[in-house]
Amino acid sequence: MTITVSPARINTNASNVRNIASTGRSQNASTPAFKGRVWEVKSEGLIEKINWLGEDFSSAMQRLVSGVTALMTQPFFDLNNKKTDEKTRVTSTARTLGKIIAGTTTGVLIRQICVALTKKYTQNENTEKYLLDKKKKAASEIITDFSAHKNLQKLLPEGMKNASYREIKAYRGAMGTFAAVVVMLGTNFLIDAPVTTYLTNFFVKKFTKTSEPQKQLAVEGGK
Repeated sequence: MTITVSPARINTNASNVRNIASTGRSQNASTPAFKGRVWEVKSEGLIEKINWLGEDFSSAMQRLVSGVTALMTQPFFDLNNKKTDEKTRVTSTARTLGKIIAGTTTGVLIRQICVALTKKYTQNENTEKYLLDKKKKAASEIITDFSAHKNLQKLLPEGMKNASYREIKAYRGAMGTFAAVVVMLGTNFLIDAPVTTYLTNFFVKKFTKTSEPQKQLAVEGGK
């Protein structure tokens, strides 16, 4: 079986395609470009706060913010869960409070300790200059010769002995957070679990004592 295609139809279709393509190009070319308004922060106080968030907001602070946020929201949802009975709501709320308080406390403390230790043993001339510029150290306190203070570079790789402050800061954050995660693998069982159990029992007793007088008054009023 032989299929014959008309050359005229092919040429017509190709012409239509070219017309459509050219029309599209002309439409794109004639489309106006809208420029958005550029917002500029001029407040020095706001700029300092933004810089602080970018430079000094450590992983310990981040853990504290997440813990406080969880403490202000999750127990409320558990206590007002109408799909469960009152006893389950009380137990669930107490357990949530215990987990958040124990986890946040140990998480913040361990992160802060690990970051502080990493910071102490990863110093170089550029970190000293940064402290001098920020007026956190006096000129007489600045270390200029680290050959006599090699212990302050124990955690600093050989290739980063002359690194900039920003590079050192990024390394400190990563190293401190990694060390904290390793430490917390053990503290989750040794500290978090028993503290969570203790706090859960404590809050259950508190909530139960608080709700018992209300129940008795309701019964007496009904009589």
